[in-house]
Amino acid sequence: MDASRFGPWLGAELSQRGMSQAELARRIEASNGTVSSWVNSTRRPTPASCRKIAGVLRVPMDVALAMAGHRPLGPESWPVDVLEVAEMMMGLPERERMEVVAFVRWRAERQEARHG
Repeated sequence: MDASRFGPWLGAELSQRGMSQAELARRIEASNGTVSSWVNSTRRPTPASCRKIAGVLRVPMDVALAMAGHRPLGPESWPVDVLEVAEMMMGLPERERMEVVAFVRWRAERQEARHG
C-alpha cells in the first residue's frame, strides 16, 4: 500500500468522527505538529503510533498499519460488510460483476469529485 494514502485516509476518518487533529494528538499523546504532518502526508506514523490511532478511531490495527504502508491491506482486515459484498460478487456471472464494479467506480469518482 502506498504510504501517501495515510494522510487523506486519516483526515477522512477524523472528519467522519467530528474529531480534530488536536483531539487525536491529545488522545494518542503526540504533538499537534506530528498529527498535522501525518494528515498532510509529509510524514507517516510509526507502527506504534498506528496502533494508538487504531485504538482511538476504533478501526482494525491492520487497516491503520496498511494505510501507513507498514503492511499490505488484505481481506483479513476488511470490514464485515465488504467481505459480505465480496462473497456475493463471487456468485455473480462475470458480466454482472463488471457492472457492479463499474457502478462502484462511478460512485467513488462522484464522491471524490464532491469531497476532493
